[in-house]
Amino acid sequence: MIKTRQMQYFISVVENKSFNIASDKLNISQPAISKAISDLEDILNVKLIDRLPKGVVPTEFGKVLEKYSHLVLNDLSKVEKEILSLKNGTIGDVSIGVAFSPRIHLVPLATINLQKKFPKINLKILAGQRMELLSNLMKGNIDLFVSAIVPDDILFLEEADENTFKYLSLYKDTQYIVTRYDHPLQSKKDLKLSDTLNYNWILPEHEKTIRLYDLHEQFLKNNLEIPKPKIIHNSGNFALQVIKNSNYIGVHPKQMIETQKDGLLKILNVKGITMEPIYGITYLRNKPLRTSCQLIIEELSKVSNKMINQGLIKKI
Repeated sequence: MIKTRQMQYFISVVENKSFNIASDKLNISQPAISKAISDLEDILNVKLIDRLPKGVVPTEFGKVLEKYSHLVLNDLSKVEKEILSLKNGTIGDVSIGVAFSPRIHLVPLATINLQKKFPKINLKILAGQRMELLSNLMKGNIDLFVSAIVPDDILFLEEADENTFKYLSLYKDTQYIVTRYDHPLQSKKDLKLSDTLNYNWILPEHEKTIRLYDLHEQFLKNNLEIPKPKIIHNSGNFALQVIKNSNYIGVHPKQMIETQKDGLLKILNVKGITMEPIYGITYLRNKPLRTSCQLIIEELSKVSNKMINQGLIKKI
């Protein structure tokens, strides 16, 4: 039977790529660490670590153990906190990863609502790149990931497969082609999609990889070449500033456009364009949701329904 101590030793060796460094950091003798990993290999009957001239690396079997060790150790660290929280009349902590448009209304409003009802719950909100946040989700560093739901994510994540994630769909977030308010195309008569190819594009990083908005499809179905972005970004606010101060063309959701009260942004009225990715919550299939996670999911669902009624997003 695998022991938590063995997993801790194994993770330390893998992260430090060295038995010596792991020994120093854990303040344990190297033979003790070597024995713990040797016992793990005997239990699992596989080789877990390869010793190379520049250090040690996990084998394919070791990578699997590394993934689940992170999850187990993270969950164990939260058990005591949650029990103490329940004992003290609170519910526990929750960590949420957020990418792009849910940062505008959905997650902030749901967070405020949850704090009003359960003021002793501590929330940790992490904004970042999609793949980075999904990697943290797999390691157990965050509980939920709120963003577009893209099953093809697993193609870009080592150790992930179709059984890794579970999804809760909340809404469709229509994406629009956007320019600055007085862009030359805004006054053009009989505007066509082909006209946009005469200008530079700025697109989010994930459009180049997972093609979230299917922007490519919009051009292909019109027998047009695919726009090649001059700028690739991972910050919606950065992209908005570029668009507002130049002739660049971008893609943004309605709710992000409507936050720009200065009137410097405008949807480009190109007919026949349909970009409506589904947004929601991604979490690990094999990890039970704690009470705090269930509560924030309830608030996220309530806020998304309110946003649908306000016309900011669409019902699925």
